[in-house]
Amino acid sequence: MVFLIREEVYRELERTGEPIGWRTLFERDSLRLMHAHGATADGLAVTTAAFLAAGMTRGENLGLDPPNPMIADMVESLESKVVEYGPDDSSVIARAVSKEHWLADVVITQEHSVLLAAKKMPHLRGAVVYPADSTIWVDQIIASVAGWDRASDHNAFPLLAEHLHGSEMAERYRAEGFHPISDSIGSVDEVNALVSSHPSTTTGQLQVSNAGTPAMVLPSSNMVGAYAAAWQTVQRPVDVCLVLDISSSMSGDKLEAAKQGIQAFVNKVESPQSAIGLVVFSTEAQPLVPLRRTAQARPEIKAALHGLIPEGWTGCVFLRSTLFLGISVTRRG
Repeated sequence: MVFLIREEVYRELERTGEPIGWRTLFERDSLRLMHAHGATADGLAVTTAAFLAAGMTRGENLGLDPPNPMIADMVESLESKVVEYGPDDSSVIARAVSKEHWLADVVITQEHSVLLAAKKMPHLRGAVVYPADSTIWVDQIIASVAGWDRASDHNAFPLLAEHLHGSEMAERYRAEGFHPISDSIGSVDEVNALVSSHPSTTTGQLQVSNAGTPAMVLPSSNMVGAYAAAWQTVQRPVDVCLVLDISSSMSGDKLEAAKQGIQAFVNKVESPQSAIGLVVFSTEAQPLVPLRRTAQARPEIKAALHGLIPEGWTGCVFLRSTLFLGISVTRRG
């Protein structure tokens, strides 16, 4: 887990003389952050690291289940600085970094995601910072399952393991931005061996800082589950206005499918501080459900959807006015 930091911001942080780490993200309110959504695999890694870092910052027991409310408050404060979530690391980096400007000051992501992004995005310039206070290192583990059905399978496994540990595979791992299988993963020398072989660092495209940062103690699966559940309460809330076409063109299964999609979306939003509204349109646009907090919006939207039938017609003018109405609903909220 690393921080991809905009060059100007990195220089500013360097001038303070303070180590750059998770504490920096917790304490600096001016920073704009981006990372994968906590409900995704990439985002769960960020969530887990953030909770662990908050616990270490406060000197709390990492085995607490559920997380201490004060730790959750720290993570919520960090999430409040997120300007946008994404479905995975690569999408977040592509969205955050453009030729003209960065949407965020810091992207919290995985090391290999940055290295792969640098290959695809020659315009990418920034600093890759390994958090000075600690980060997650996940080693590659190869283990054999006992009791193979066939002796040939049992005998083949050591050959496979030997190949995966070999020098040829080590180069392939590095080419894809992963660390080779090693007992020294995360050490200064081992990190430098990976990044120094990558074109983005040798050409100055990326600057690397804090190689060899301490490793976090990975939590149990129960704790990761607790962090995933806590994510629903700490994530940055959003205001969403759903816009539904109920014109005659939605006759048949179309409107029912759209209703089901809206209901599925509403049920998926679990952040209690988020708000949802509903606007429908055909010959004219009509706000059915004003912006409400999630718990209140769910039953109101469900009831509103139940009585809708396809009627009327639409045109470009109505589509435009409907979109403006949807925007005005979120702004009033």
